[in-house]
Amino acid sequence: MAADTEQTEFSVLDTLPMALVVFQADGRIVWSNTQARENLGQAENLADALDACTADTRFDDWHKVLSELSGARGSIRFLNINCRATDSRSKLINLTLAALGGPSAEPERFLALLEDVSRFAQLERELAHSERLAALGKFSAEVAHELNNPLDGILRYVNLAIRLCQSLEDERPGKYLLQARRGLMRMVRIITELLEFSRTSDAALVEDCIDHIIEEALNALEARAGEASVKFQRQFAPNLPFIRTGSLFQVFCNLICNAIEAMPDGGMLTITAELSGHDVRISLADVGVGLPDGEAQRIFEPFFTTKPAGQGTGLGLAICREVIEKYQGTISAADRPSGGAIITVTIPLSSCQTAADLHLPRVLPPPQAD
Repeated sequence: MAADTEQTEFSVLDTLPMALVVFQADGRIVWSNTQARENLGQAENLADALDACTADTRFDDWHKVLSELSGARGSIRFLNINCRATDSRSKLINLTLAALGGPSAEPERFLALLEDVSRFAQLERELAHSERLAALGKFSAEVAHELNNPLDGILRYVNLAIRLCQSLEDERPGKYLLQARRGLMRMVRIITELLEFSRTSDAALVEDCIDHIIEEALNALEARAGEASVKFQRQFAPNLPFIRTGSLFQVFCNLICNAIEAMPDGGMLTITAELSGHDVRISLADVGVGLPDGEAQRIFEPFFTTKPAGQGTGLGLAICREVIEKYQGTISAADRPSGGAIITVTIPLSSCQTAADLHLPRVLPPPQAD
């Protein structure tokens, strides 16, 4: 009967989603559950298994650590140990070691509990990053609002002075003021982007077809593309869903502008919109200079820019990512094997159905000419 009870207990422990190992004082493994065997392999000695899988300079000799358990009472806990996973990725584990048996007798067996806390560590990093972005957004909004009013007043006086200079014989004051006005307008653009980055409210809840939103952005930038000798190639799948427009028009305008600037010698920008499983996938593929080496994901960080000083704030793509994430979507960048870069926006179909469920008005595309 006792053997059956012990077998039942081991069967229950074997189903736990954490690694459990029973071992002797010399480290020899007496029993381990399925999760432990997946993490440690078929090792016969716990110290050898930990030496093989851990990559933490704090613990360079697990035999020594385990040998000190014999005189210990209670449990010993080691936090955030760096380990090598079977797929070559690093991970973090918490390790708890405890003696088995009564408090008076010298323990002969010990229990090791290994918890994979990699996901929790990642969530903590993401939370810290989100908190920093929130603080940055709040600070940006405060700075932008403080600068907006005096900047507006300066621009008014500069414009008045430019008008007065038009009646002067000397053209230099007017030229100087025009240069000053260009600098002020650049500051206005920076402040506008800071306000857009810090804004948390959604735009008007109007529903429109995704390919129509992209088409409007392409039409708005067609003249600029022509000046840069850039042509557009559209590849839109039929029956694309409607979506709450929000700031998607600005997102596509920003991505198209970046693609045009990435092709100083001209070229083709291919815009694809299609259904992919449970998502809508929009990609913008250019034939330009490509992404900076090793910086494919950093380009979406606030204030990261590869443009010369004074020509970019580094907020455009950060704003794009924030807008897309409000739709529970993703945005990524990659180099194309044939040259250039491709930006991919993925939005789940569930986000596209929100506006329809609310019975919001649809903005229909204009009728086609006969």
